[in-house]
Amino acid sequence: MRIHTTLLVLSACIGLSACATTETYAPAGIPQVDPDTAYQAAIDDARVAEPHEISRTLIAIRKSDPSQYWSNDGVDDHVLMVAWTNWVGFDQSVGESITLGNDVWLTVAPQVKNFCQATKLQGSALNLRLKQRLGLPPGANRTRFVELWVKPGDLFRPTPDPEINDHEASLDYPDSPRSRVSAAHRNWFDTLKSIAYDKGRRTWTRLGYTYDWANPAYPVGESQFVARSGAVVSVHSVTPTQDYCR
Repeated sequence: MRIHTTLLVLSACIGLSACATTETYAPAGIPQVDPDTAYQAAIDDARVAEPHEISRTLIAIRKSDPSQYWSNDGVDDHVLMVAWTNWVGFDQSVGESITLGNDVWLTVAPQVKNFCQATKLQGSALNLRLKQRLGLPPGANRTRFVELWVKPGDLFRPTPDPEINDHEASLDYPDSPRSRVSAAHRNWFDTLKSIAYDKGRRTWTRLGYTYDWANPAYPVGESQFVARSGAVVSVHSVTPTQDYCR
């Protein structure tokens, strides 16, 4: 079964609902600011990636990491990943394998769950904090978390170096023969970069993590991955936001 998803990915800002929010939220010790102002500042900052913004604590996809969930279908290993979405197309496919019709941006389970449970927020305050953490605009509409079993070979980082098994991303394409990046990835990366900020209004860091615009002094959010279009994944669960974060 081929699913042509219309999932708005974790850092996407194209085709959003026109709804907006006037609520403000900032973690303890950080001044509250207007969400739209803070989000625009995040776009402007993310547009230029600098050496001091490189994180060396990105999550590496490794079976040896006890914090990650892994399964095996008898042939391949799969790691549990999660997307936050408002698309209902996954709801009827829990327990089934589907083919992704487009790239889907993901984080590693259970990192976001751990984060949102620790906030102890509820309702609109929780929704806004998640949007901040995941680099989404204030008016984004997200209603459910979808957990997917994904083969590591179907994942890549949205960075110049797409490797998923290390802890940092580089500013530029690696020039080592061992780490040579494919022409397809270069085209994907360069095309997205050309539209991400002015047209797409994304906070894409290009450094492997979401831009947490509640913490502009240190905006390193969740480690970020992409499941490529055409990947066969298994839908593990679909859970409403408030339930997922309890």
